Amino acid sequence: MIGSTLAQFRITAKLGEGGMGEVWRAEDTRLGREVAIKVLPERFLADPERLARFEREARVLASLSHPNVAGLFEVGEARVGAVATRAGTEAGPYDDRGSSSSRRGGAPSPPAGGEAMSALPATPPGGAGRGEGSPEATIHYLVMELVEGETLAERIGRGALLPGEVLPIALQIAAALEAAHERGIVHRDLKPANVKVEPGGKVKVLDFGLAKALEPEPGSSAAASLAHSPTLTYQATQAGVLMGTAAYMSPEQARGQAADRRADIWAFGVVLYEMLTGRMAFPGDTVSDTLASVLKTDTDWALLPPTVHPEVRRLLQRCLEKDADRRLHDVADARVVLADAVAGRLPQALVAEGAARPAAQRRWGAPVAAALAGAALAAGASWLARPAPSPPPLRKTEIAYAGAAGLRASRVGPAISPDGRWVAYGDEGLLWLRDFESAAAREVPGGAGAARPFWSPDSRWLGFAVGDRLWKAPVGGGSPTAIAKLPEGLDVAGGLAWLSDGRIVFTTGNSGLLSVSDQGGDPKPLLEAAEGELDFHFAAPLPGARGVVFVVHRDGGMDTLSLYAMGERRQLLQLPGDTLDAPAYSPTGHLLYERQTTNPGIWALPFSLADLEVTGEPFLVVPNAGVPDVSQEGTLVYVAGSEARLTRLAWVDRQGQRLGEIGSPQDQVVQPVLSPDGKRLALLVSDGGRRDLWIHDTERGTRTRLTFDEALETWPEWSPDGRQVIYSVGQGGQELSLHVKAADGTGTARALGHGVGGSFTRDGTGIVYAALDPETSWDLWLRSPMDGEATRLVQEEAAQFWPRVAPGGDYLAYASSESGRDEVYLTRFPDGTGKWQVSVAGGDWPQWSGDGSRLYYIQPGSRAVMEVEVTVEPALSLGQPRELFAAPASGIRRPFGWPDGFAVTPDGERFVVVEPAEQVQSIPGISVVQSWFAEFRRR
Repeated sequence: MIGSTLAQFRITAKLGEGGMGEVWRAEDTRLGREVAIKVLPERFLADPERLARFEREARVLASLSHPNVAGLFEVGEARVGAVATRAGTEAGPYDDRGSSSSRRGGAPSPPAGGEAMSALPATPPGGAGRGEGSPEATIHYLVMELVEGETLAERIGRGALLPGEVLPIALQIAAALEAAHERGIVHRDLKPANVKVEPGGKVKVLDFGLAKALEPEPGSSAAASLAHSPTLTYQATQAGVLMGTAAYMSPEQARGQAADRRADIWAFGVVLYEMLTGRMAFPGDTVSDTLASVLKTDTDWALLPPTVHPEVRRLLQRCLEKDADRRLHDVADARVVLADAVAGRLPQALVAEGAARPAAQRRWGAPVAAALAGAALAAGASWLARPAPSPPPLRKTEIAYAGAAGLRASRVGPAISPDGRWVAYGDEGLLWLRDFESAAAREVPGGAGAARPFWSPDSRWLGFAVGDRLWKAPVGGGSPTAIAKLPEGLDVAGGLAWLSDGRIVFTTGNSGLLSVSDQGGDPKPLLEAAEGELDFHFAAPLPGARGVVFVVHRDGGMDTLSLYAMGERRQLLQLPGDTLDAPAYSPTGHLLYERQTTNPGIWALPFSLADLEVTGEPFLVVPNAGVPDVSQEGTLVYVAGSEARLTRLAWVDRQGQRLGEIGSPQDQVVQPVLSPDGKRLALLVSDGGRRDLWIHDTERGTRTRLTFDEALETWPEWSPDGRQVIYSVGQGGQELSLHVKAADGTGTARALGHGVGGSFTRDGTGIVYAALDPETSWDLWLRSPMDGEATRLVQEEAAQFWPRVAPGGDYLAYASSESGRDEVYLTRFPDGTGKWQVSVAGGDWPQWSGDGSRLYYIQPGSRAVMEVEVTVEPALSLGQPRELFAAPASGIRRPFGWPDGFAVTPDGERFVVVEPAEQVQSIPGISVVQSWFAEFRRR
């Protein structure tokens, strides 16, 4: 063991105190690391035998190295001058001593930096050190690993943990105990206050073996004085001898008998019980009452959540056997059970005859009992040699959407609560919350236009995004509370991961991972995109704050499923040329995700939560479905058939009456734009996994491909003479670029630089487009000529998109999220002065009539195509928005909630819309499946 000198540490803050002594935060100036310094209780210094025993035991403890054990680095003692008051003042005599028994002399040295040094104990009681009243005192201290995060006691103080949170924590505690027991070290004071959970979900067990180290030597005078006393908690003893904390002591400890590793197994069981129930296993008003409860009271097993797997329940019962001979003898057995439980290798459990039904069955109640009977799927694995129970059958029901707007499910759910009681989803522009117990749905206050619903780990709060802000609403009812304003004024582009450590991790669609406290604050960068990566999407939590799974968009269109855990990231799955969405962890030991391009549907990737590694090959779960989410009790929700892939173009009149089709169905047709003469359409088509621009001749019924590369093209727009098409290439952040190509397909495309959503000026020589500025957001820029230098036209702390220059060339229409949702605005062109709001209830995809007298846009949520009269002379005047018709739902989930788009003829009498090739009413709603893995397990 390396001897330390207290002078090398700069004490910065006091962390706490208790029977073990005071704990200080410090900087090790020699090694450049932060540590925790524990100053041992003064009362034990008076016994030389105990000092010698402590040093021997501390050497053993310092040899214990394990990822889940807070390390003990060094042991030392020092003489501290009683007159030391603060850094930089006269400190008086000061002598550091290493951990060896030899004493080192030397000139006195002052305390090392730090205001808090004066708070270290200066005068030992009973004449220890240099004697009572001496200006110097001897302190004994430990230098330990500094562990950040909250203690398990603090976490339990907020309520019981979900089983999915408990299992990874319990597994790591068991692994720590196993490593210690193999070296002959018994903790003897395991309790929630001695377990810390770091922000990344890693568990550290504190104060390993110090109980034994601080005990008096058997047969010593100090031990004899305790021979006739019961073993008490350090909080209750006169002498402060630490033998264990009453509520977590084994029965043999409570009787004053010697404690071995089985005492740790008992304490482990008590901690596991408390995590699952949120209550103490053996409560008492006094220490005596608590000890009596430990010795005589039976554990109340009815308090355990019904979703706890029977094998985990059985393990807990074995740990809490009062007879040590009947108790689980080796914590390694517990570690094996928990590892299997976390990895989802348990057989599915049937409810025993006469036992209480799982909460999921009680909650679903009569309205859906026939569809969802059977036991809830729970994670775990068997450690007893007995036949596995037969899995319950697959059960399924559906929730119908009230309107076609529900098909925009990638932005508005469904999201099931971790406890499996609630599902949140969007329908007709509103956010809804359905209780499975009553089968009733109610509107979430403040949820109009909401996106990305997500749940707190305890299922008490529903989070969502509206515009550029994050909100949380209490499930029991009440007004929502603002959590944060998103940076750059952007909408969230994927799911948000609410972790059990109080962080919310998310992306903005052109960023890496960001995090913010669930209590509110400013989002902070958590993980930046690497070289070759455009941005991250669809952050999803792993239980117990074990990590975050997310989708990486790479340059070239290759999506990757990645994991960020404990400060490190790793790649889980990469599918070249495919599109991945909406990952979600399932307690069956799988990551579910949506695959959109090749073999579309919901897929499952076998995954070990214990090892954070992929364990098998992915397999298809539900074809032509998407947006999966799974509760901690194993209920799966998803949108069935929302990916109506075959679409077609149709003519409709001003009332939305269908006038005819344009061409034959194609794969995912979106963003149609009519040429100035109204005879050709430029549009985006996904054909066999490729995403290119096509030109349709509306009179002759022919169609030709305009682009042929592997990149994603979006947002086409015609030049005023109809000879060129400008479009964007790429799919995220600063990699988006503008290209222009001859509309007849001749020649090659010409790159125009960074930007998206370009629109020609009326003379065809310049372009207006959106470009990302990290300081503001997506601003509108003008380049005229189009190869010339760019000037900023519209700048707000929000996102500006879809610029459209008026036919007269004197006004510019565009969409902006500055109000908290997308609205359509006008500004003068080309100077960008003045601003007039056109839409009043949300607006995207502005389009002009041929003469500029009318402006059209689509209203998010309701999909209503709106018309506004525009008068320019003698002054600008805007009419009231008027709904013409509701555009059909194509069933295509567009990134960022981009609209499918529509086109209007120059006279404003006919419109081109996108519709599914099948009838809209054939598209089902949200599917709810209990025991989704049952059929695959049988296979």
